[in-house]
Amino acid sequence: MDPCHRESMKPERTWSRRKPASARGAVVRAALAALGTVATIGCTPDDASLLDLQGATMGTFWSARVAADPLSGTPELSRDSVRRLIEAELESVNQLMSHYLETSELSLFNARADTLPVEISQHTAEVLQHALEIGILSGGAFDVTVGPLVDAWGFGPAEARSVPADEEIDQLLAATGHDRLRLDPDAVTLAKRLPSLRVDLSALAKGYAVDRVAEALLSAGFDDLMVEIGGEVRAHGSHPDGRPWQIAIEHPQTAGRSIQRIVPLRDGAVATSGDYRIYRDVDGRRLSHLLDPRTGRPVNHGLASVTVFEPLCVRADAFATALLVLGPDAGFSLASELNLVALFLIRDDEGRIAEKATSAFLARFEISVP
Repeated sequence: MDPCHRESMKPERTWSRRKPASARGAVVRAALAALGTVATIGCTPDDASLLDLQGATMGTFWSARVAADPLSGTPELSRDSVRRLIEAELESVNQLMSHYLETSELSLFNARADTLPVEISQHTAEVLQHALEIGILSGGAFDVTVGPLVDAWGFGPAEARSVPADEEIDQLLAATGHDRLRLDPDAVTLAKRLPSLRVDLSALAKGYAVDRVAEALLSAGFDDLMVEIGGEVRAHGSHPDGRPWQIAIEHPQTAGRSIQRIVPLRDGAVATSGDYRIYRDVDGRRLSHLLDPRTGRPVNHGLASVTVFEPLCVRADAFATALLVLGPDAGFSLASELNLVALFLIRDDEGRIAEKATSAFLARFEISVP
């Protein structure tokens, strides 16, 4: 997002706190904007061939850059028409998957106190299928039922409090777990094994919304575009200057902003998860907002951020979180086993950052990471 438009905008309080904009990233012009982990570089909003749109959604910000050149056959839709198309997709996802909206499909499911199967939309079922698959692949490091633990550690909407006792953590662990959800993709139904179970899709729904917007623009006939929500990015084709879209990966530092690496993105998606923006200091301890669903406690290792490239943003989003929770060793092993295009930024005891890239990352970008 162009930072010159961002200062006057306030995000809507209609979405989750799991991945706030300050932790997930934003688009910049020549340097990182105030909220950044993944960014597009070299935007040219004054270029008549580039529609440059932005807005607020899901508790964060969205931006879209669409090449609109009538000579190349791009549809001659008005700026307002493209905005309405984008906002319709965003509102659709919000109405289905927000847990701040009491009338959303997800909120209505969470409010039920039974274990009966409930019909859900194909869109919500698709996101849940990705979530449950990645939950299994990661050995439970990714879990969409972890919300009560997030609240207990003071990273939810309520005011932060002291750290939960071991007994409370054990009780909450017994009331969470992605294996306690039953998704029937054929009947398109969802059921709880525990009546009190609730689902929070915010760890991957923004990525899904990026996919929905990108695919809507592609269906409208646009071939060259970039869509971003809170740092989750998907791009197709090229920037009007002929280059692939340029994506900046942020250096993980708690103060200030700087770029770690810039990579090209064409016909794919990218998401970053980091531990260095959202945290609490309690009795001299730094508590990360990222919780390990297997232990019920904040992650405590040297992995500062993980950036994942995937064809779908919904999967890049979820994998980035899962790998960060797993840590520098287990996370990297899983990424390598799955042949993921991933870059790990690891912090040593003195705060220095080292890059560690999977073989698939090195091969895709034909670079050598020190």
